[in-house]
Amino acid sequence: MILTPAHIKAIELIESPDFTMSFTKCERFWLSPWSLVCYVAAKIDPTADKEPTAAMKLGRLEHCVVLEPEELQNRYIVFRKSDPGKTWGQQPNKQIKADAIKSALEQGKEAIDGATYDGAIRRGELIKHNRVAGELLEGCTYFEQSVKWQLLGLHWRGIIDGGNSSYKIDIKKVQNAKRSKIRWIAKDRHFSAQAYLYNTALGNYDRATYYNICIDNAENVITLLMDPFSIDAGRAWVEDVIEKFIECRVSGNWDYNQEFWSDKGYYSMINL
Repeated sequence: MILTPAHIKAIELIESPDFTMSFTKCERFWLSPWSLVCYVAAKIDPTADKEPTAAMKLGRLEHCVVLEPEELQNRYIVFRKSDPGKTWGQQPNKQIKADAIKSALEQGKEAIDGATYDGAIRRGELIKHNRVAGELLEGCTYFEQSVKWQLLGLHWRGIIDGGNSSYKIDIKKVQNAKRSKIRWIAKDRHFSAQAYLYNTALGNYDRATYYNICIDNAENVITLLMDPFSIDAGRAWVEDVIEKFIECRVSGNWDYNQEFWSDKGYYSMINL
């Protein structure tokens, strides 16, 4: 295992009593200890890990469209082709893109092409005008609320997309929002664990109402209620992950990949 200075610093931070956990970090550790190290290292030195993926950037944009539309002009520079018949690798479009990226860097913004931006605006409007999702958004008294709390002997922090005294919402960009697929996606991405964590963050774990508003690129929208049984399952998952995290702090096995979660080190196809 090759450790860069950023990886070494990341391990020191993770083992520190002041380390702050989050849902994303919890998911990264659930994948493997090494995945968490790489994630934390990237916060210290972006060259130590991959740049944010196109999907991650698109997700941030769509969140902004729905939850903070007034911030769009402060966060993004939109560029468009002057010659639609040519690719972005051909002039004059190539220069337009380069100029937009340079300008965005200078202003601390993100450059986004017009087609991607227009698609995000369209999907955002679909959510806001959806009969169920739109009503939930209308009822929110806060958006993008930062929270910090203590749980299982650790410091935690996160950002709740929106809510009020009766419920919380989370906007989710998913690969497939069809009814036949969303259950498995929610399970794979641990939606119920995030619901448990954010309910706990506001001191009302008492199975407070929590909705996930999901949309995919095909513009399918579906709203999921995280029922009490699901949130209890999310709680169990978080407790299991943190138990192993604390064990790893003692053992120092941060170079382990996914073999960390198997007693034998390998996996049987029938059990995956």
